[in-house]
Parts: sequence; C-alpha cells; structure tokens
Amino acid sequence: MAERARVHSIDAPARFRPTLVKFIEECKTALISAEADAGRTISKIRSDRYPYWKKQIRVRQDELNRAKTELIMKQAMREPDEARSTVEERKAVEKAKRRVSEAEEKTRTCKHWLRQLEREQTKFQSSISVLRRALDTDMPRALAELDRIATALEEYVKLGGKRPAGRPRASESDGGRAPAKEGES
Repeated sequence: MAERARVHSIDAPARFRPTLVKFIEECKTALISAEADAGRTISKIRSDRYPYWKKQIRVRQDELNRAKTELIMKQAMREPDEARSTVEERKAVEKAKRRVSEAEEKTRTCKHWLRQLEREQTKFQSSISVLRRALDTDMPRALAELDRIATALEEYVKLGGKRPAGRPRASESDGGRAPAKEGES
C-alpha cells in the first residue's frame, strides 16, 4: 500500500496560487522594464547623442577655420612697422581647437559606450532567457499542477476523506489511535 500523504491544509494550494500568479506577473514586468530601459539608453545614444556630436565636429571645425582665417587676415593687414596684436585671434584659434577636440572625444565616447551597451544588452538577453523560458513555459505548468493538486484534494474530501485539522481527534473512528504507517502494527 502506498504511503499516506500528510496534508495539513487542503486549501493551501489554492491560497498559494494567487501569490505565484503575482510573482510571475511581477517578474515579467521587471524583465520588460529592464529591457526597455536598456533599449531607451541605446536608442538615445544612437539617435540623439552620437549624431549631435558628429554634427558638432563639423560645426566646430567651421568655427576653427573662421578663427584661423581671422588670424591670418589680421597678420596680413598688419603694417610692417605696426605692432598690432593678434593675441585675441590666437586665443580664439586655441579655443576653437579645444572645442573640436572635445567634440571628437565626445563622439568617440558615444561610439565606445554604444558598442559596450549593445554587448551588455546581448549578455543580459542571454542571461535572462532561462528565467523568461521558466516564466513562459514552466510557470504555467506549475499553475496547472497546483490546480490539479487542489482539485484532487477537494475530491478526496468529497469522497469521505478526513479534512485535516491540526491534530487528529481521539474520538474519530480510529479508536483514538493515530493511523499506522506502512509496515507498523
């Protein structure tokens, strides 16, 4: 004869089900949110920041060219005996060079982080695939099994099985003795 199940609460599977459903929903929501956050960040860099800094290189290169032209014109317009200062124009050229360098560095940084984030997103996708598969296939099976167990327990009670209530009562038909386990007399 098969060993008896030790059931302490017939409604435990039914009480556990909503908690499991909530857990599944929260996990799915968290995964969607994490994927969306990563996607938005990558999209922002790809479609906004990277093009912005690429354009800034051209804009700032034009500013540098204008500053160099102004410096050359100032030097050319100067009379040999005149001590005209070109300090302001030289400062403008240096500032424009720094701004071009900054835009080039920002472009390289955007490119670097875009590649890095895409790699990390790919790693993330592969690492959560097991969880996603569990949520999409294993958890519905677990819910079905939980429903099956709850139904089987209810059917057991309907067929005349004893409803567990903490401790077995001594006045029940077993004569006050606890049920014997298999192999005991």
